[in-house]
Amino acid sequence: MLSGAYKDYLTQNKYCSPIYPSNSELRKNGSPVSKWFKVNVSSKGINENQNRLVLLLCAVLDYDDISQINQIKIADINSILDAAWDFLKQNVLEATDVENQGYMLDLMGDKVKLQLIEKGYLCPVDNVIIDAPFCGYSPRMNGYISRENFDRFKIKTEFVNPLFPFKSADQTEKNVMEWIEKNFSEQKAAGVFGVMNSRVFASKPIFISAEHSAQQSSEDLDRYEREFNEGKINILSCSTTMEMGVDIGGITEVVMNNVPPKSSNYLQRTGRAGRRSETKALALTVCAPNPIGTHTWNNPDYPITHVTETPLLKLESRQLIQRHVNAMVFASFVADQGGIRVTATLRDFFVTAEGMSFFDKFLNYIDSVISGKVERLQEPYLKLIKGTSLAQITLADVAQVVKKDIVAVYNVFDAHKGALAKAIESLKNESGTTNAIKAIEKQEENF
Repeated sequence: MLSGAYKDYLTQNKYCSPIYPSNSELRKNGSPVSKWFKVNVSSKGINENQNRLVLLLCAVLDYDDISQINQIKIADINSILDAAWDFLKQNVLEATDVENQGYMLDLMGDKVKLQLIEKGYLCPVDNVIIDAPFCGYSPRMNGYISRENFDRFKIKTEFVNPLFPFKSADQTEKNVMEWIEKNFSEQKAAGVFGVMNSRVFASKPIFISAEHSAQQSSEDLDRYEREFNEGKINILSCSTTMEMGVDIGGITEVVMNNVPPKSSNYLQRTGRAGRRSETKALALTVCAPNPIGTHTWNNPDYPITHVTETPLLKLESRQLIQRHVNAMVFASFVADQGGIRVTATLRDFFVTAEGMSFFDKFLNYIDSVISGKVERLQEPYLKLIKGTSLAQITLADVAQVVKKDIVAVYNVFDAHKGALAKAIESLKNESGTTNAIKAIEKQEENF
């Protein structure tokens, strides 16, 4: 938690929320509040999947057979967790919701200190260095209650981290790199000391970037936006996907590698910097050696003063209206199905392990529209095509085009899927490398 006095100096909008007792029934904005941990028990008994504190206690207490964990053992674990909660409340946390017993850690208070890790322990599963194991186990433990799982998280490797020996006057890149090679060879071999660590010791800026473009999946774009807001990424290389409909705070600099074609594009992009009370903001544009870049170089106010033409929508475009009809028919089909749960892959729509795929069902639905059995579409269709190039075309005739369009999409999908399958088969027959086969299998999985 941070007091209000510090928020004017922050560029991120991610703040913590209080944690409440394990038996709290409080809800905020319709969702349960974050609660302290206890053993996860259902009507069928103790669940195999538990939070990491419960797993750590089970590992230390040798409770590794879930069938042998009775009510007495559950009470033992919960009593330890309750004692830990009481200690944290009294000695570490600050009460922020007294009425409902909500607590937070005051990051700027005198109970929080930064400490150098003189000895580090390697988590054998996540390959991450931790500062304090729990009775010989990595505190990053997750998974299920079983001895096999517990043993995976036993600490086997320790590292001693020497203190940085150079004063500013003596610090040169050569000296630092020689010292790193001498003292961190084991960490390098374990894969926990890389270029970024070296740059920290050499006092060089660190840039962590990601690509934000239409080439990325929606899941990746959401993750990049979230990590940028959390400060885990500090550079986003963007295409026009960032112009509209995406709200990201904490941007201090916008750099454009050419002059956008219209003032609206320029203002939309440059306006992203300094939106959240940042103390400074910069927009830098590189004028490329092309007509727009040259004109802007000679007339620096052009991107701001240039008049933006009003967008023109041509309703006589049959293709444009047909796409809206396609969307209307598909939306009606989805509603008729009671909703469709589709992830990021086309396979979820076109292929099914058993029964009819959504694609086959959609074709049947289009046939029903063509035969006039879906009367509810007639009124919205007439409203959609009024005054357009399709005004004289019947719903049945337009539905024929809808069917042709979705079949064309399936043919592209099927051809690409077949090409990937042939590539995998060819590599296997030619004794291709495992990595090459896995790469194509990954493409097939995500298609």
